Amino acid sequence: MTEEERPSGITYEDAKEAAQNSGSVDFEGRKVRVAGFNTKTSIDERNSARIVLDTGDEYLDRCTR
Repeated sequence: MTEEERPSGITYEDAKEAAQNSGSVDFEGRKVRVAGFNTKTSIDERNSARIVLDTGDEYLDRCTR
């Protein structure tokens, strides 16, 4: 599993709400801004998304469930 494929621990719903409201989420014990949100939907699976997190020092590409 690559670093980008590693689950973020952030729920789909929290990431979606933060992205819509220019908000932040908790990631590894700190608040980070959701800078990007791309959804993936499937009939047989729960919704997921690839999110870009702005930590202030770098941008991280992660996935949600």
